[in-house]
Amino acid sequence: MSVIAKPTQFLTFNLASETYALPILQVREVLEYRDIPRIPNVPAAMVGVLRLRGEVVPVMDLRTRIGLPPVERTVATCIIIVEIRDTDGRTSPRGLVADSVREVLALDPSQVEPPPKTNTSSGDRFILGLGKSGSQFVILLDVGKVMDQCGGGAPGTSAGGGLALDMGNDMNEGVTLVM
Repeated sequence: MSVIAKPTQFLTFNLASETYALPILQVREVLEYRDIPRIPNVPAAMVGVLRLRGEVVPVMDLRTRIGLPPVERTVATCIIIVEIRDTDGRTSPRGLVADSVREVLALDPSQVEPPPKTNTSSGDRFILGLGKSGSQFVILLDVGKVMDQCGGGAPGTSAGGGLALDMGNDMNEGVTLVM
């Protein structure tokens, strides 16, 4: 049984030597990597926030989030801006740092397998399925699960496990980011 019901397009990208993918309908855009100031007392995977066309966008390092070691940023490093549906039904942007973006890949349901069943608590809990492209596997990520429980209860996380940042100050009163 496949995890997708109909042919679906995915944005593929690299983390380390593996190819990962996100459903293209959740991807808003891809940006060149830029330095993002670190916010104190947030989970290690949280890079910081950037301002994008008037919106404050929380940015997460996918490598750190799924348990891969950090690497130096290169010219290929990018930020994938995705749309996440909040608990109130509204969508809001989030940034995901990837080593590089590859291509848009169309997969039929017959090309997607359910995620493997393992007894680990590593990054496999974020896997939507495994796509087959030729002789290679593409790891399909569930962006909602990747963003959920950022940091697993570290300082700065909300009661529901998501990241909550109060950005209130003289210039920007009352802005709270929930990730």
